[in-house]
Amino acid sequence: MVYLQRKFALGTRLAVPLAGESANDYIGRVGAPQAVVEGFRALLGDADSLVALGDYLNQNLDTKEIGNLSAKVSNMLNKLDNQDIYPLNLVIEAGLGTVFVNSLNPATSGYFDDAATFNSMFYAMTAQRSSSLPEAASLYNQVATEFVSFAGSRRKDCLFIADPLTNILVSGGLKTISDPTKSFTSDIYWPLRNQFSVIDSSYACTFATVARITDIASSLQTYVPFSGFAAASMANTDTNYQPWYAPAGFTRGVVGGVSDIAYYPKQKQRDDLYKVNLNPVAFFPAEGFVIFGQKTLQKKPSAFDRINVRRMFLNLETATRNTMKYFVFEPNTLFTRTQVINTLSPIFENAKNTQGIYDYLIICDERNNTPSVIDDNALVIDIYIKPVRTAEFILANFYATRTGVNFQEIVT
Repeated sequence: MVYLQRKFALGTRLAVPLAGESANDYIGRVGAPQAVVEGFRALLGDADSLVALGDYLNQNLDTKEIGNLSAKVSNMLNKLDNQDIYPLNLVIEAGLGTVFVNSLNPATSGYFDDAATFNSMFYAMTAQRSSSLPEAASLYNQVATEFVSFAGSRRKDCLFIADPLTNILVSGGLKTISDPTKSFTSDIYWPLRNQFSVIDSSYACTFATVARITDIASSLQTYVPFSGFAAASMANTDTNYQPWYAPAGFTRGVVGGVSDIAYYPKQKQRDDLYKVNLNPVAFFPAEGFVIFGQKTLQKKPSAFDRINVRRMFLNLETATRNTMKYFVFEPNTLFTRTQVINTLSPIFENAKNTQGIYDYLIICDERNNTPSVIDDNALVIDIYIKPVRTAEFILANFYATRTGVNFQEIVT
């Protein structure tokens, strides 16, 4: 098990004003005059980063060594591998990939330092626009693979929400995009695209930002991974709608409790992110922060490259498994097979009536339960589904006509 705690202390980054920063600007950023901050720093000591604690290594709070984080994640997930004991719907990364990548930063002697800028940690990912995998993405993949394998190969009943490397988007509490020498394409789009280039699974998704919130422990503003907010949006969708509704847009994708995000993508930037399966989060003056995408990380175009379809199948598969367990060891007869169809049909009718599927077909008869299948002590159920697709792109065409035109003649 991996635990994260913040040592109640102030870092050196807060003790010194930024270049050209006035006293009022410093107070506005930090929340107190420099003299007060220095006093607390002298009393409490320095702690610029989160401190990771684990059960594989005796942790040293001075060096902040975290040990083998991917092995810790694997050990934790192994304990949750039993579907009957631990029902799961969502699994979130919660920034563990960022913790691992930062902990293996050679410039910091192997301890976690989330105040370092991304390009100072590793050679720029933006220069690696080829098939070679950048070092940071390779390190991240060691942690992400554990989650993807757990959700898509072992459990097959939950969705994994991955997080971008925080350093790509913010470093030292400052937005990457706020640096005039940085650009969206080179310093956000390409690093994010490279980070997730090795993940190809419909059981995983990601949202291309981090969120700024108020840390209740220190009352300071801090950036946190977005996976928790995405999971909350999906949970809200399950509670007030259905799992097969897209957890995005102005109806179900408005994010609460967030004061800022790493950058405000324009429509073209949102489109660029979406083309490579990175779900954008946008800002709108009237609505606030809105999740504006619902793609999984599956590369091949199919129904499963959308979150609503994957979660619909996960929901129906779980309901089917929980229902069919009561038919295990029952006689493999026509009566039992008919009971199976009659028991499953209401589940799929509900999905059809609540806009989850267009139609379905359940086959459990002599066509798929041949004498050889029955002799193997098996009962086969084939379920065919036409999943509902979402309207992610609305095209409104305007036409100017002459005054005397009959509209009925135009549209027929």
